[in-house]
Amino acid sequence: MKLVLITLIVCLLAACAAPPSAEPNVTAIVGATLIDGTESPPILDAVVLVVAGRITAVGPRTEVKIPAGATTIDAVGKTVMPGLIDLHSHYAPDQAIAKREFAAQLAFGVTTARSMGGDTAETMVALADVEFGRAPGPRIYASGLGFTHPGGHPSQFVDFVRQPDTPEQAREGVRELAAQEVDYLKVYVDSNTDWRGEDHPLPKISRKVLEAIIDEASQHGIPVVAHIAAQEDF
Repeated sequence: MKLVLITLIVCLLAACAAPPSAEPNVTAIVGATLIDGTESPPILDAVVLVVAGRITAVGPRTEVKIPAGATTIDAVGKTVMPGLIDLHSHYAPDQAIAKREFAAQLAFGVTTARSMGGDTAETMVALADVEFGRAPGPRIYASGLGFTHPGGHPSQFVDFVRQPDTPEQAREGVRELAAQEVDYLKVYVDSNTDWRGEDHPLPKISRKVLEAIIDEASQHGIPVVAHIAAQEDF
């Protein structure tokens, strides 16, 4: 059976609750199979009431009254479910391509995503367009450009990664990202290889640089996440 998703950006607030009285900005999604994400059985032929952008009532069509004057969406044969969350996204460094990627995520039901360390200046502009409603896309939490050792992973693949050589360079990079109001920082702590099965270890970010990044980030209230491959680096 073909599954068609109707993405709901707001969270489910109530199940089988009494519907509100008639009021403006009421939308009723009618006839879909509802999967509410709570491990409850799917509700067939469901009604979902949305009032001013918030879900106020859900349940079988026989139990949820649709207020007079509500806008009705016929969802028979479709499935309604909470938005999906993509915890590890990498977007294109090109603004136009990144916007197409955002729109594709939204079309597939992704309503929240984390961008993990490859946000160029162009990508950040595209992200801002989504944040302020100028382009379609999920809610995206971004880290800007990640940090690695000069010549370290993933610089063998891309050139849009920060490669500080000293603790002060690292701190300056953190301050630049703080000015961009990123949601968190990413560091690559990995000697990796060239991923073709050949043993070509890459230089790993130094302890002093890593400590400088974490210390400076803490002063700006920014969390730090890490790409780590080796047990000893945990």
